[in-house]
Amino acid sequence: MDSLNRKSRFPTLTSWRGLMAIAIVLYHLKLGGLFNQASYFIVSFFFISSGFLLTVKNPTTDGIRWRTFVGRRALLIFPLHWLTLAVMLLAQWAEGSPPPAGTIALNALLLHAWVPVREVFFSLNAPSWFLSALMFCYVCYLPLRKWLDRIQLQDQALLPMAIGGIFYWQLYGVSEQVATYVYVCPAARLVDFLLGIVLANLLRALPDRYLPSRRHATIIEVSVVALAVGLMAAIHRFKVLDNWSTVFCWLPMALLVVTCAVFNGREGMLGRLLRWRPLVWL
Repeated sequence: MDSLNRKSRFPTLTSWRGLMAIAIVLYHLKLGGLFNQASYFIVSFFFISSGFLLTVKNPTTDGIRWRTFVGRRALLIFPLHWLTLAVMLLAQWAEGSPPPAGTIALNALLLHAWVPVREVFFSLNAPSWFLSALMFCYVCYLPLRKWLDRIQLQDQALLPMAIGGIFYWQLYGVSEQVATYVYVCPAARLVDFLLGIVLANLLRALPDRYLPSRRHATIIEVSVVALAVGLMAAIHRFKVLDNWSTVFCWLPMALLVVTCAVFNGREGMLGRLLRWRPLVWL
């Protein structure tokens, strides 16, 4: 798609990221209900969209040094993480229950999500497991891109599905403790991130011919959102899916990213609402 090559800003995608960040905050406020299931979808969305946006903004890896790339991403993540970590440490010390020094060190280095112990990967600032996994994705990004460049596009399309399908198929019937660790494990979340990279590669190779009417774009946008909400409701209703529901997040979240990219500048009614400046600034 020529439009994908020309544009690296996607206002509707930015708005979705802001709205989903708010939803994650509501989830951590223990509101329960569908927010529990929405968290699965939102986490996948952030990893998929991160891989997608990085690839769109970097059409080629030529001239990009791994050390420089990772260093810049670290500067975006670590300062605020350390500030939050310091606040959490002060709070625990005030309560007289400081964590072990090893746990503090792992958190400071964003390595705690690699430890298959709940008291470690959810220690201190519990949601920071996401940053641990995201930093690992950034570390792997350039090697992944160079590896994918040697693979034909049709094989790239099958790759995340094959890896993820086998990976999560193994979760069927496992204990909640094991499933929870796999959910936060950086190696597992790399599959979502890889899917975002592949989506960007596939869309860039497609011809830029589809010019939907506002009505058709609106129908597609609403259908994608309805699919996501329907799957959330199904997972909420049938609790047996909780341990391996990440698989069901990929399709609607990938479609959401694709819709934001393909309709960029020619959105339907929903997309036009999401282009509202306060939402984009959010």
